[in-house]
Amino acid sequence: MKVIVGSTNPVKVRAVRSVFARAFRDRDIKVEGIDVDLGLPDQPLGDDETRRCAVARAAHVLATTDADVGVGLEGGVAFESGGEGGDGEREAHLIGWCAIITRDGVLSVARGASMPLPPAVGREIAAGRELGPVMDELTGVHNSKQKLGAIGYFTCGLLPREKSWEYTITCALVKLLRPEHYAGEGGRGGGAALGHTHSDGTPGSSGPSDDAAACY
Repeated sequence: MKVIVGSTNPVKVRAVRSVFARAFRDRDIKVEGIDVDLGLPDQPLGDDETRRCAVARAAHVLATTDADVGVGLEGGVAFESGGEGGDGEREAHLIGWCAIITRDGVLSVARGASMPLPPAVGREIAAGRELGPVMDELTGVHNSKQKLGAIGYFTCGLLPREKSWEYTITCALVKLLRPEHYAGEGGRGGGAALGHTHSDGTPGSSGPSDDAAACY
């Protein structure tokens, strides 16, 4: 199975490789990343825009490569009205979306972990800056988005960016791991491209690993 990520950020590529390797251990999984130049915003704002960017990355992968699966990962910032301080300032939240598209047309999208950003960081984003450089200045770490990331820094390493993406990717994989429950969606359930589990939860000959098939 050839999986291509619409990014060359090593944190994102490693996260995809880790999740797919665990979910489909009986498959030969090849994961790589490519540059995607679609004129997407450097700093997506809000869930709608961030989600659209993730889907656009995954769709571009399938349109320009021979991938079996395209993956788009997009981090963004969403502003919520009324901060806890009661001063009316909008509170900025870090968000992330993952889109997975298979060659036979299955689209599965999931929103990842979210956390509040400090007011000073939120003001910088509201002024038009990208989160990555703002975090580089705050932490003194060059290219921090390819390391712990904002979520890793503010959680003191409890949730590094790579692990946060693994969580999001896993959530986006559900239509591929349990295609029988999504088969009615547009007539496609995901099993044709990646194999599927039997109705008793055991993996098919080319389906998910035992751990993934057992689920909960």
